[in-house]
Amino acid sequence: FFAEISVLYSADVNVEAGQALNRLHYGLISLQGDDLAVSGRIYAPESETELGAVIDRLLWEAMEVKRDLS
Repeated sequence: FFAEISVLYSADVNVEAGQALNRLHYGLISLQGDDLAVSGRIYAPESETELGAVIDRLLWEAMEVKRDLS
């Protein structure tokens, strides 16, 4: 898992971005089985609900890939 947080000039926003990254990371490590390479950019979610939706979408996409490979 590799990620970069790009936030300029705001400690509060940097903390929020770090917390969002932690949620994303813990959501993705729940995936089990074969490795899956994904590359993308996630812009700052507006809310906790939106971040949850992004994580759910990534997990769903990973399940679809595994299903198609089996």
